[in-house]
Amino acid sequence: MTVSIKYSEFNLGSQAHFKTDEENELREVKYAEDIIDSEFPLLFCESRIKECLEMNLFLIHRRLGIYSTKPNSKVKNQSPAFSKAYYATLSGEHLSHKSMEPIAKDLQAFLIWLVQNNRVYEEVIAAPLPSDSVEEQVASLPVWQYQKYLTKLVKTEKLRYKTAKRRLDTVKHFYLWSYKRSVISSLPFSMELKTIKVPKKNGDFDLFSLPTGYQQGKGVMNWVSNLGIPKSVIPKDSAPRELQPYSPEELVSLISTDFSKKPTYNLFLKCAYQGGFRSFEVVSINHADIKDPKEDDYSKFYYVNIIRKGHKPSKILISPNLMEQLFKYTLTERWRKRRIKFETKYGMTEPLPLFINRDGERMREEAPSDTIGHIRLEQDDKGLPRLERDYHDLRATYGTYLAASMIINGESEERIKAVLMKVFSHEDFTTSELYLDLAKTMLDENEHGAMHLWVKDMYSRVDELMDALPDEAKQEEA
Repeated sequence: MTVSIKYSEFNLGSQAHFKTDEENELREVKYAEDIIDSEFPLLFCESRIKECLEMNLFLIHRRLGIYSTKPNSKVKNQSPAFSKAYYATLSGEHLSHKSMEPIAKDLQAFLIWLVQNNRVYEEVIAAPLPSDSVEEQVASLPVWQYQKYLTKLVKTEKLRYKTAKRRLDTVKHFYLWSYKRSVISSLPFSMELKTIKVPKKNGDFDLFSLPTGYQQGKGVMNWVSNLGIPKSVIPKDSAPRELQPYSPEELVSLISTDFSKKPTYNLFLKCAYQGGFRSFEVVSINHADIKDPKEDDYSKFYYVNIIRKGHKPSKILISPNLMEQLFKYTLTERWRKRRIKFETKYGMTEPLPLFINRDGERMREEAPSDTIGHIRLEQDDKGLPRLERDYHDLRATYGTYLAASMIINGESEERIKAVLMKVFSHEDFTTSELYLDLAKTMLDENEHGAMHLWVKDMYSRVDELMDALPDEAKQEEA
């Protein structure tokens, strides 16, 4: 039985009540204040409806700050007229729509594990765990078995340590939330108050706790649990490099899968390794920027307007080849149907996106990066070597091989860095130098064989890219 995430329009409003239609005797839920989330993630599994309802309510409480890991901003300046208990009952920080995505996926992963192992999360011990030790009967509980499962994935390098830690932390909070609501009678892990020094920028100590805390002496009393992923399981040789571009063989392995050949996902990948787009930048592309290269001079490069990190408007230069593929995508019958759905909902009030989902909405920011996960599942099913690189590494691939191609063309380091800064919207030369330094090592023929031919073939129009570079970037070079 599958566990899926349904992204639905959902009302998170306050003070729900029933409005009765006297004629039809139908009751409709109304809210004193409507809070509409256009794509709220809801878990669904036919065989585990109860767990899904609980986890979805947890997601709602996290979104609204009813359960929060960070204190409400009102707590910063506490008045002596109110007790600490009063401040502890205030809602915490609201989470953004973007923050809900990983939490929902973490719960989805836990529910999948519960289904596969025929367990229920409510299995707990009769009384709270008194110490840091994990006794035999406690170790057999679902949450500890799940911790063991995640630890094994980290050991075998099938899951990154940070991802495993985040997944377990999310589950831990779900148990704390369930305990607070008396859904479970006790916690299957220990929670102890310990003094922790948390210096702030001004030299004071910050108040941060789970679920609450207080200052004692020169430190902060904070809740600490014995449930976690030990760092000792991280493989010694698995420390990731800052840049990890795909090799030609890895890229072929990626784009030869069945999933990568699906039109939308195929373009997601190409936008990254042929244009250097980040995942959220891909879905921010609007139809207004898409042109038919055949109607223009094919040697020119095209601009695509996006919003980059830090809400900074920017323009990405892309090749005629990539632009042509984006343009052809808009000619498909499937895309036209989705366009009609979007325009029916929003008319001319919203810019028309290039990537529209089946519900007529702009696709989620994480949709392009999710492509890699689907490809890994396909490789696992077919018994093929599992892809180690992620979606962001495709951006590193573009930057590194672009730099390598310019080195081959005899361009100066200053010129290369100026081009990289403009193409990737880097704020300084530091990041651009990383691509340049790695590109130098990749030009070792003994190590990379036919890399020269691959780079030349993939970036045969680098000269046009440099000629199309705006004057401001040329001035930066000087």
